[in-house]
Amino acid sequence: MEGFWSGEGPSTEKAKLPPGTVNVNGYMVPMENSHVLQDIFCLYPNILSGFRFHMLPSKNGIINTLIEVYKMARKKEHTLEDIKYMDKGIEDLELAGLKVPELKALVGKHREEVEDKEGQAKAVRGKGKTKRVEGHNSKRQKA
Repeated sequence: MEGFWSGEGPSTEKAKLPPGTVNVNGYMVPMENSHVLQDIFCLYPNILSGFRFHMLPSKNGIINTLIEVYKMARKKEHTLEDIKYMDKGIEDLELAGLKVPELKALVGKHREEVEDKEGQAKAVRGKGKTKRVEGHNSKRQKA
């Protein structure tokens, strides 16, 4: 298993990437996410400046977490479950030393939008219950 991920480490043979993966700036990512990672590196060139991990397999895992959170944050619609998922991902990224304030702010914006929508939905449901109760009471009074 030595050197499996990148050819680094004690192994002297250059390791081959698993099928469906590519090397982007030294990180192994699924082929369909290679452009996403390149976009992230262009937009946030210092994002890895505080990376605390040393072993490449660990770095690859964090980089793939970054990609997933970034892709989800770029979607137009979110649920409360999406927000919770992204929050956990950002926590992992920050623990790994990545600098993600812009991504964290974007997720915060989405959280506010989701909370506003849920608040509006609860208010609408609450008004509907009040009307039904009022209507029910008025029928009793007529009887």
